[in-house]
Amino acid sequence: SYHVLSTVSAFAKTGLPADWVQLNIRNGQITPASEKDSSFSYDAFRVFWRIHLDRELFGEPRADEYLRKSLAWIMSEWDKHQKLPAVISPAGKGLVEYESLEMLSALMCATGNEAMHKKLNAAYSQGIWSDKDSSYLQNWAWFGNALYNRFPGPFEFETNQR
Repeated sequence: SYHVLSTVSAFAKTGLPADWVQLNIRNGQITPASEKDSSFSYDAFRVFWRIHLDRELFGEPRADEYLRKSLAWIMSEWDKHQKLPAVISPAGKGLVEYESLEMLSALMCATGNEAMHKKLNAAYSQGIWSDKDSSYLQNWAWFGNALYNRFPGPFEFETNQR
């Protein structure tokens, strides 16, 4: 998996993985998918949560290496603008004007970025993050906070949110 992720991330100038790629099962060749699917957005951001989990649970050294290499562009952009577009082209161009709290949920874990954590949780009120009708957001906000806070119990989580 780390070989595939490194290969996929090298397709983009940003070093970010694409939402989708093609894998030829006969020869193992990995190629970019369509131009639209080559962006970093709602499908690809999940990689960072999972790789950070591998680092936390198993102390996987490949996780550290992958995160260090692939997050450099993200951290540079975040430091400049304090926000990230929800869809990023392989060249590093924001393809939409809005942000994704779901993306911040995964990235705040992998980066340890307190400002991302605060931005996500500024949208928290009465047990809901921002859009009460978005189960995707609710799940990712919970997953992100659970890993960011190192899997606290339910009462500790509620205490940390106030």
